[in-house]
Formats: sequence, C-alpha cells, structure tokens
Amino acid sequence: MLKRSKISKKLLIIFAALVLIGLAEMTVIAFRLSDHNSNSQKNTSGKSTSNSDAGTTFNKSKYSINDPNSIWVVVNKGRVLPAGYVPPDLVTPNVPLRTKTSDPEMHLRNEAARALESLFSTASTESINFRLASGYRSYTEQVSIYASEVKSNGQAGADRESARPGHSEHQTGLAADLEPSTRLCEVEPCFANTPEGKWLMANAYKSGFIIRYQEGKENLTGYKYEPWHIRYVGADLAVEIQKNGQTLEQFFGLAAATGYTAQSYQLSAGT
Repeated sequence: MLKRSKISKKLLIIFAALVLIGLAEMTVIAFRLSDHNSNSQKNTSGKSTSNSDAGTTFNKSKYSINDPNSIWVVVNKGRVLPAGYVPPDLVTPNVPLRTKTSDPEMHLRNEAARALESLFSTASTESINFRLASGYRSYTEQVSIYASEVKSNGQAGADRESARPGHSEHQTGLAADLEPSTRLCEVEPCFANTPEGKWLMANAYKSGFIIRYQEGKENLTGYKYEPWHIRYVGADLAVEIQKNGQTLEQFFGLAAATGYTAQSYQLSAGT
C-alpha cells in the first residue's frame, strides 16, 4: 500500500507539472497572436511601416503629361498643343446637349464621353440633371472665342477667363463645361451654389473628372474659378486630386501657369 501511495503522488506531481507547462505555452501563443493582430490593425489604419506605405504609392508616370493623346496631358498657359492638333477618337456622348449632335463642340474623346454618360446617369438618380454646354473646341474655334473675349474684356481680362488658341484644354477633347438642365447660372460663378454645382464638386471624381480651375487657385492655374469646367483624367488620378485638393500643376510638380511665356513648352505625341 505504501509503494502504491508513493507512485500515485509521483504521478500527480508529474501530471500537475505537465498541466502548468501546457498553460504556460498557451499563454505565450495567446500573447503572440494578440501582438500579431495589433500590428495588423496598425497596418490597416495607415500607421504602419514603410512596407505598407510603399504598396499604396501612386504611380505618377503611369501616363504621359506631355503627350496630347494621353488622358493626363497638362495643357495650360505655359504648355501648348501642337499646331492643328485634333483628338483621334471624338464622339458625341449620349447625354442631354446644349446644341445639335453634329456640332463639334458637343463631342468628347471616347473615354471621356463614356465617363460623362456615367456621371450624368449617377446624377439623375439623385434628381440632378445636367446638359453638356461645351466639349471639344478646335484651334480655329478657340481663335474666334478668344478674340471675342479680348474685344469684350480687354486682353488682361480675357486671359483670366479664356485660353489663347493652342492652350485650351477643350482642344484635347477631355474637358467639358456643364450646366443645369434649367440653364440656371449657365457658365457663371453662381453655378457653384446651385444643387448641380454642389453635386458636381462632391461627386465628379467618382466618374474620373476633376474641377480643373479650383477656387482660390488662380495663382497656380492662371484662370478664375470655374466650377462648371471639368476635366477627365481617369478614376485613379481623380481620386488622388480629390483627396489632396491640388491642381494638376501642383500634383505633377509643374511650374505655376500664371501667364503666357514667349517659350511655351511644346507638347508632342509620344513624349
């Protein structure tokens, strides 16, 4: 009986030791899991190390900003399109238009036209209804428009509101002026305070457009605030611009387009 008692006590001691070892190992595993989850949450929240940040870096060289055929081309007072440039794929978007479909000014490049259709469709589900007021403008048409502005406002005034021929975004086929279907505040600053203007400011980026000439940024873009003027740049870049509030000049590190220069940068295909 004594021997059995001693054996039982030894077994109990061994069993207790094994239980304690098991509990200790489980505690270590739980601690490691907790630490791993904590790090994962930090990565998700954007407070992580450079490895996570590197994976979300925006690729600014995905498209050219110098090629007139690129959806990221930057045209301003210091950057001029090739003489006689005409976009290669102009179409009439299937949206309400200010004039007839045969009017070249009711055309946009195909990708921009499809994006505009999406924007109009989304807006209409929220009882916001637009018309395309102006899309593509040829070099020749811009000559006439600019001359008219100079006659009405003088050259200094015209240069704040209208691009000189060859310097207009409209010639790329990627820019569009929108107006409410009611024509309220048609191409006027008060458009910003209409339901349509407020909606466009908050939602244009979702369809790949930006407000090109932002409020308070004339010292960068060279033009007065135009809440009706949108520019197609594609969804990825539009989201970035919406997040940081920069102009295209700021985003791509270009010189401010405050005035025309004698030596404008010549944009060219393939660059």
